[in-house]
Amino acid sequence: LEDLRREGNIRYWGASIQRLEDGRFLIEERGAQVLQVLYNILDRAAEEELFPLAETHGVGIICRVPLSSGLLTGKFTEDTTFPEDDNRSRNPMFQGERFKKIAATVRGLGPIAEKYSLTIPQLVLAVTLAHPAVHCTIVGIKSPQQIEDAAGAMGKCIEREDYFAIRNALSL
Repeated sequence: LEDLRREGNIRYWGASIQRLEDGRFLIEERGAQVLQVLYNILDRAAEEELFPLAETHGVGIICRVPLSSGLLTGKFTEDTTFPEDDNRSRNPMFQGERFKKIAATVRGLGPIAEKYSLTIPQLVLAVTLAHPAVHCTIVGIKSPQQIEDAAGAMGKCIEREDYFAIRNALSL
């Protein structure tokens, strides 16, 4: 792909990665211009290992699963359960005391969301997009209303103290 870019056949190329070490390899050894990575305010592993390298090399970051499969939307309560055919029923993030704590914490972001006239998903997306390494997100959408809700996060600025308060609250 890098040869095709140098030859002028393509302008840019990138990859969706599962492992952060693959991202480092693609940036350092192959010259990727964009990477799609798993990143949200609950799963921030990419911040320490990959984002600084991407910023240094001018590599764009596209985040996938920014709402953590719905966990960061505020729609779940501590009593929410998932049917067996739902992948979340087997995901540790959606089980036990950790799930209950995350669900309660996310719902507790309501007053901050209201301060900015945002929904909780919009607030979470705005915080995600506020990271300087992040260029855009891929939001899982199931309805036209969710499209409108997600789009409402674009261009929203969150005050520094609220940005860090949200991140600290979700450092679980």
